Amino acid sequence: VTPGINLLRGINALVVDPQQTSQTIILNNLLEWKMKGTAVESSEEALSFLKHEAGVGNPCDLILVSPINLEESFALARAITQDASLAQASLVLLTRTRDKKQLEEARKAGYVGHLNRPVSGPRLQKYLVSLLNPQDSEATAVEMPRGDAKEVRSVSAAKPEGGKAI
Repeated sequence: VTPGINLLRGINALVVDPQQTSQTIILNNLLEWKMKGTAVESSEEALSFLKHEAGVGNPCDLILVSPINLEESFALARAITQDASLAQASLVLLTRTRDKKQLEEARKAGYVGHLNRPVSGPRLQKYLVSLLNPQDSEATAVEMPRGDAKEVRSVSAAKPEGGKAI
């Protein structure tokens, strides 16, 4: 068991991934860790869902993005961080790139960190705990986000509209 696993309980997460199999795997992990989660396939669906949820008082705390292409994921991050009703969410990029310039561009666009794909459940769990508790030296042994991680807070559950919920 990852130290600090209880930090994940109740976190409202959105998974943006064009592949349904990946969505299902990630959502199943989130459910196992007592998180709330929804999955969508595109940036457009993500923005629509995020705006709706923020409008009904149920903003997302965490957004995990597995892009079709990096430019689309950068545009999504910029759109989220420039909208005051959405900007409290922490964005994490799930990617195959190891290109330092692209990862720096992701950070500038608004991502607090990244994980290289494929992402196993234990590695994702450890990373998310480190994101929420950067003082925990054992948890920070994985790909720790650069810069200051935004505070992730728990919100009450509400029925999501659109997307796949857990």
